[in-house]
Amino acid sequence: MPTNTPLEPALERRRRRRRGRAATAAWLFVLSVVIGTATGALQSDAFRVREVRVNAATKGLSAAVARRLHVRPGSRLLTLDVWDLARQAERHPWVRKATVTRRLPDRLQVEVEARRAFVALRQKVQFMLVDAEGHLLSATKEPPAAMLRIRGIDLGRLRPGEQLTGRRWDVARQCAQLLARHGWRGGSLDVAAPERVRLVAPDGVVALLGPAEQCERTLPLFLQVQAYLDRTGRRAAYVDLQVPELPTWCPRAGSSPAGRSAAAPNGTSAAAAPRAPTPAPVRQP
Repeated sequence: MPTNTPLEPALERRRRRRRGRAATAAWLFVLSVVIGTATGALQSDAFRVREVRVNAATKGLSAAVARRLHVRPGSRLLTLDVWDLARQAERHPWVRKATVTRRLPDRLQVEVEARRAFVALRQKVQFMLVDAEGHLLSATKEPPAAMLRIRGIDLGRLRPGEQLTGRRWDVARQCAQLLARHGWRGGSLDVAAPERVRLVAPDGVVALLGPAEQCERTLPLFLQVQAYLDRTGRRAAYVDLQVPELPTWCPRAGSSPAGRSAAAPNGTSAAAAPRAPTPAPVRQP
């Protein structure tokens, strides 16, 4: 039976060292090929930007985002910082989120999630469109007719792209969200005095909602009162809900039913007009 000699362990160790050196050399060769290929690709004209494609809600927004991306035609596609480009796109006031990806061999793809205008803030000679999170979007002379208009919030030095905060905005947002849940369209909300919030319906009916803290209670009640008046063919000049337990309304001129007080005469404010008791079918929710 053969036995190991003292030389065999030394030979085995030399074989293992040779195999290790061969494997290391192979890995270094593969790595050098990969690095050479990558370097060649980076310097090649085959992977240069020839098109920047922006997918956004509108063509105008797509063009505006493309202008914000500082990408020159012919830039090396593989070396562009797509994260930095996405942040550049998101600096546009109307962009909520942007995703930038490379499309080999020569295209940069930008997917844009746009913000949606929620309300319009009345300023001196124009309106500022604002999304539901309070981000200022852009100024306009005339917002959409179906959009709720907010009065009583001064933007000061805030500019599009910045975020609105403060108690008046919190009140306006809360009321606007409540109205949106009930399918409300148009009209205006005055929050200049949070202790006396006032809503003007598209048909001109003024609702005195009282303090901001009770708007969650008085807004649905106003909608009930208005629905009742519509069903009975009556038209109100204003509805006073400052005391939710005793809502009252004042009919308009020419629509006062028998036994109701007349509407405020011309030149008299709604607040000073006589009040008629709310009809019995109207109940507090």
